[in-house]
Amino acid sequence: MMEAGDCMKEMFKAVKQYVGNPSDNNLSKLNRNIYGLIALTHDSVSSVFNPRDALTMQCMSCLIDILDGAVVPDLFERIIVLLTKLVEDDSQCKLLTERYSLTNVLSILCIHKLSDSIQLLTKCLCLLQKITYINKVRFEDGFVDELVKFIIQFIPTNSLNVDNQQLCRVCVCLLANVCRNNLPVQTYVKNLRNIKQIYKTLVGFIAIPNKDFNIPSLSVLTCLYLHDDIGQNFFSPVNINQTFLLIFNVLVSSEPERSRKYAIDLVIDLIRHPHISDLLVSFQHLELTVKQVLNLLKSKALLDAGKLFELLLAFCSVSKLRSVVCRCVFESKDSEIHLIESIMAWIKQSSSPLSVLALSLVRELYEVLVYYKYSS
Repeated sequence: MMEAGDCMKEMFKAVKQYVGNPSDNNLSKLNRNIYGLIALTHDSVSSVFNPRDALTMQCMSCLIDILDGAVVPDLFERIIVLLTKLVEDDSQCKLLTERYSLTNVLSILCIHKLSDSIQLLTKCLCLLQKITYINKVRFEDGFVDELVKFIIQFIPTNSLNVDNQQLCRVCVCLLANVCRNNLPVQTYVKNLRNIKQIYKTLVGFIAIPNKDFNIPSLSVLTCLYLHDDIGQNFFSPVNINQTFLLIFNVLVSSEPERSRKYAIDLVIDLIRHPHISDLLVSFQHLELTVKQVLNLLKSKALLDAGKLFELLLAFCSVSKLRSVVCRCVFESKDSEIHLIESIMAWIKQSSSPLSVLALSLVRELYEVLVYYKYSS
């Protein structure tokens, strides 16, 4: 297999030849080079995409420019697959988005060029979902209202079927992304003419036995209606236990991990509100849930450990919840590996951002111990 630098040089030649003359031969050569780069990303995204390398940045610029041209299905699919691989790294995702306005480019591509190809549209929307999960969109960017209207048309008002299930799931997740912590988008969505039907559809998705739909649907409804009377259907003292059970069941047992990420974000958003954090403190299964979350950290193969640490730190931002986390960590006697040892292992073995999160959690826990030691 070619080295990343050599592969990028070949790619640059192939891009230039195709842009200058989009013949079948040049298209085939470009497709082969993109496939080679995709193969290299399996080992390390950073080894392929070096933002300090001018040649790399020129290649990316040319590939994204190609997406602005006439649709060539095979080529577009390869480019989207490559970009999907690159944005798996959060820092690369932010850089690509900021430098090339990738959210804008992909939104326009979906809305105006890909409606006739459901397979290609779904892949492009999946890429948009990943990008907008990491990078917040701004309503004033100008394309967001069009994007919201576009994705809502794929959230069916009748029952799901096999043909539209994946596309619908991506659109619900994408809607959750653009609504989260974004008041202008929330206001726009709530004022849509068909909002009542959208609400009924999302409520229906919460009830189906499919984790990929339950939490993103609840996330959208939380963004839109947490402080309205409608929100009382989910977050009143009478109903909150069922809502907690739904979220935590997905959180501690979820496959794929994307559902867990949305569940964690939802809990973090909810406990920012004092009346909900008070209800969570009295939740019957809270200690069991915290222990299950902590036990997940024993796995060194865990891909979303950072999100779990974010959740535990969010718990620690509420005094009574922090005490619960501390008690679960230091009073656990039912495992071979002490829970504090599994947390310390992440500090020693992980990359810097994850180590910092783990260290922050340890600091929070020992603050509780020191406080109770001196107060008693």
